[in-house]
Parts: sequence; structure tokens; C-alpha cells
Amino acid sequence: MVKAEPPCALLNFIFIFIRLGILYF
Repeated sequence: MVKAEPPCALLNFIFIFIRLGILYF
């Protein structure tokens, strides 16, 4: 993880995490 990551990357990561969670359940 970088000290200051761009908001886009963070949002993308959250989106992927949510999609993974939905797929997992």
C-alpha cells in the first residue's frame, strides 16, 4: 500500500471487494 493512494484506485478496490463478497455469499 502506498502512503497516498489515488481515490480512484481505492474506490476500485472497494468495488472489487464488494463484488467478491456478493459472489462469495
